[in-house]
Amino acid sequence: MSLQDLLNTTLDFHKLGKLEFSGIRGKALSQQIQQMYEEFQEMYRVFSESSYDCLDPQSTEFENDVSEFKQRVDLNQRLGNIFIQAFDDTPSLEHAFKLIDIAGKLLERTPVAQDVADKYLVLIQMFNKDLNAVRIIYSQRVQEEAEFGFSSVHKNMPTVAGGLRWAQELRQCI
Repeated sequence: MSLQDLLNTTLDFHKLGKLEFSGIRGKALSQQIQQMYEEFQEMYRVFSESSYDCLDPQSTEFENDVSEFKQRVDLNQRLGNIFIQAFDDTPSLEHAFKLIDIAGKLLERTPVAQDVADKYLVLIQMFNKDLNAVRIIYSQRVQEEAEFGFSSVHKNMPTVAGGLRWAQELRQCI
């Protein structure tokens, strides 16, 4: 683990303290994330309380601490499982995108990314389902407009314009 990896890991895992999930299992998942955050904080405390100079090339203490840290920070697998459970609990496409936004770079971590990769296919399927629902609603609306004589309105005009034109024509008949 390089120094850059150490710093990136630290930045990524500090985000755990701010994560909260909603849904059926949201409270339980949030508690698991909070527990992981506390475990990480305890492991990271070793670096913050060290008295040696981590930039001293003669000292091997820092390298030993980094090696031990790397072995102990095996939270990625647990993190991946929590995100999978949270994703399975999302009721809609909007909530799934919010989860991805909340997770941010944590989903890019190699072990986590491998765990959640299958969920992207599910996300695309959810998107297709919502898109098909919108297509049906749009088709029904176009059909209703055609049945009620709103077809004389230009296609790019808002549907309200068709209703207004119909009302104007109705007034002229009276």
